[in-house]
Amino acid sequence: MDGVSMKHPMAVYSLQELHRSLAQPTLGPGSPDSSEGSTPLRLFIRQPFTESGETQQRLIKQILKIIDTANDSRCPFNYLTGTSAESADTFRESFERDRHLPFTPKNFRDYRLKLLDQADVLINIRVGMSESSAFELSYHIFKGRCSPILFLVWKHAPIKTTLIRELDDLCEVTYLEFEHAEELRAGVHDFFQMLSIRRTVQNATLGQKIIR
Repeated sequence: MDGVSMKHPMAVYSLQELHRSLAQPTLGPGSPDSSEGSTPLRLFIRQPFTESGETQQRLIKQILKIIDTANDSRCPFNYLTGTSAESADTFRESFERDRHLPFTPKNFRDYRLKLLDQADVLINIRVGMSESSAFELSYHIFKGRCSPILFLVWKHAPIKTTLIRELDDLCEVTYLEFEHAEELRAGVHDFFQMLSIRRTVQNATLGQKIIR
């Protein structure tokens, strides 16, 4: 797939390493386990708001459905930002309805940053220009958790801003470029499979320490 980049430690955990770690002694009672019932992966999904129209909203809806196909018991998702596709005409009303607060820049910013502080993964759906996306990305990298970032970049909304391209030296980042939403399926599944493998390896290692 065009535009795929996975250059950081996420790629370190090969299937062979996973199998070796799982071949170690069985975990004791109460030890961490990444199988059924594992801790949900907290997703912060960034979508454009003020520059998003009906075309972008339909595309975002398709992308959210693709993302959810990777949601299973081995790597369950907690959607911090919900699963609704918004647009310039809907996001303010949605915020006021869901948060029971007036929409103001401060209220919206405070709410978003509190969610971002919890994020295990930041997904940036780029189907249009968004200054707020650059703000949240900067916060996440330089003040937030700096957890893995997945860029989903529509070919009709390429990243032109130099400062948010090739972020590999600052954070663990993957870029997927697409024309149609369905093209993202394989790359999205690969991304979350690697996160799932990493969790399994980390939990197995932690469990071995606990039983020693």
